[in-house]
Amino acid sequence: MRISTDSPSELTVLAGRELERLLADKLFRRSESLQRLLRLLVERALAGERVTEVFLAERLLGLSPQEFHPYTNSHVRVNVSLLRKRLGQFYQRDVPGEVKFLLPRGEFSLRIEAAGQREKEWKRLLSQARLLGDSRYIEELAEAARLYERVLEEKPDFGPALGGLAGVHLSMAGNGAPPGPSVEMARAAGRRGLALALESWEAVCGAAAVAGLCDHDWEEALRLYDRALGLAGNLVVADPWFQASMLALGRTEELLRQMEGALGEFAMTPRGLQQNYGICLHLAGRFGEAEVEFQRTTVLFPDDFSVWIWLAMQHWLSGERERVSEALEKGIHATRGRMPGQLLAEVGRILREPDGEWAGPQDGSAADFGVMVAEMMRDRPEEALAALGRMLRARNPVAFVLLRSPLASRLAVLSGYGRLFGLVKLREPGGGR
Repeated sequence: MRISTDSPSELTVLAGRELERLLADKLFRRSESLQRLLRLLVERALAGERVTEVFLAERLLGLSPQEFHPYTNSHVRVNVSLLRKRLGQFYQRDVPGEVKFLLPRGEFSLRIEAAGQREKEWKRLLSQARLLGDSRYIEELAEAARLYERVLEEKPDFGPALGGLAGVHLSMAGNGAPPGPSVEMARAAGRRGLALALESWEAVCGAAAVAGLCDHDWEEALRLYDRALGLAGNLVVADPWFQASMLALGRTEELLRQMEGALGEFAMTPRGLQQNYGICLHLAGRFGEAEVEFQRTTVLFPDDFSVWIWLAMQHWLSGERERVSEALEKGIHATRGRMPGQLLAEVGRILREPDGEWAGPQDGSAADFGVMVAEMMRDRPEEALAALGRMLRARNPVAFVLLRSPLASRLAVLSGYGRLFGLVKLREPGGGR
């Protein structure tokens, strides 16, 4: 519970007023069970006591801990979920009083927040979400999504949070989460942002990324990106999913000019801009410059594993096969035991075992990124093409960057390569758009 009041008695008075205001509303007054639950949660919040599902089963249902089985009895969860929904509906319609009751998702304890404290709190959450949203680690991205959701509980039509949430779910789809559910959540956030916050560049940018990378409506994506650029200029250029969309469309040189112009505009280069500038140079075939930027990124962001796999690809393409394993090992070290390190280790194992089989999933997730890279490096282009196809069919947004990569261009001799562009409504290299 977070509250700023002069005394506990003042908090009790303010919470009591807010409680009576809610209980008198039509959302609550016809449900004795919801009234009882809300009174109990406010009482426990004022006492500073944590609430559990078992506690509520005992107080509301009269079941002892031995009698209550949460896996077969969902009564408590259903009622808490309904209360959370009703609180959200109430505060979307009515301005909170001097305090507001919050029931975060996944929790049974109520939070009571004062008006001034609430604004400080959501701004702090937004700052944390933006910081974590730049990550490429699934755990940090999931936490960023949770924080954006908490901001939206307070400000349901807040464009920066809706755009940020869309971007985070796209990042999760590209960095290890099952792409399907993550893409659907990105789509929901992007469309909601477009409907509610058309003047927010973040919301428009999120909707544009969804239009292109999820729905393959590239004309709509470009229309929305033009609007976002008019609102925020280089802030949009620094957005990783703007960059991915431009790369998907084959606009690599144009994007590089935009990024080079943006790099001098920020006192501190945004992480996504620095990380992806080297990748864009790589995609343009400017390998020497790309390696300089990759090395710079590892100094600025030592936990960035992705630059090492791009360096491994670059070494292989340049005929420096002995440096591939070195790059993979450095990428593994950067992850400090987290999931991407296991992926890089699996790539290394496959390269050491020419007849070895891939041990991870092949479902279009980040694992298929590793499959494609490993199969290309051991001269099995058909298998590499199949992995890239799985990623595109799963709407993994990273696949669009891979599709335009020098590594993937070596698949052009295969008949199925051109069909991948048609699958996502893009023209093959040289065809323009």
